[in-house]
Amino acid sequence: MIRLASTGLGLSILILSLLGFAPVAEAAKCPPASVGGKTIGWVEFDDVRVPIKKTDYPAGGELDPPASNKVAGMSTRHQDLLSEVGSTVIAWHVRYGKGCKGTLNPILKKSAGDTFDIVTRSGERRTYELVDRANVKRGNYQQEWFRLNGDPQVTLFTCSDLREGTYQRTRVLVGTPVDRT
Repeated sequence: MIRLASTGLGLSILILSLLGFAPVAEAAKCPPASVGGKTIGWVEFDDVRVPIKKTDYPAGGELDPPASNKVAGMSTRHQDLLSEVGSTVIAWHVRYGKGCKGTLNPILKKSAGDTFDIVTRSGERRTYELVDRANVKRGNYQQEWFRLNGDPQVTLFTCSDLREGTYQRTRVLVGTPVDRT
C-alpha cells in the first residue's frame, strides 16, 4: 500500500514538474574535462582517474589550474611528469562552481604511506607514495615544494577553507617515487 502511494506521489510530482507546476532541482553545470587543452597524463588511484593538462603558472604567483573541477594542471615552470629530478607541480580546483567538487578530491583522504600513480599519455606509469601533507595559509609555500633539482617528487596543491567567497588556505600533498626494483 505504501509502495503504491509513494509511486503514485512520485508520478504525480513528475507530471506536475513536466507541466511546469512544481519545481525541479537543477543539476550543477560543471565545466567539462576538455577545458585546458590536450591531456598529457593522468593521476590515478583507487577508482579515480583525473586528466592532467599543462598550465603556465606565473613565477611566484598563484597556482591557477585549468577552469574545471574535472582536471588538474601541471606547471610548465617546473619538472615534467615522471621527471627523475626536482618537483612536478600539479594543482586542481577543490570546487569549481556550486555543486562541482574536484574529481581529484578523494586524494585528500589519503594518508602518509598511501600511493597514487602518474600515467603519461604514452602509457608510462610511476607509483608515488605520499610522504608529506600540509594545510598552509594561502601563499605560505615552502621552496622545497617547487625545487627544480634534487630527488624527484610530485607536489599536489588545492585550495581549502572557503570564507566569504575566498579560499584562505592551501592543501599540499607531496609524493615520492616508490622504489622500482
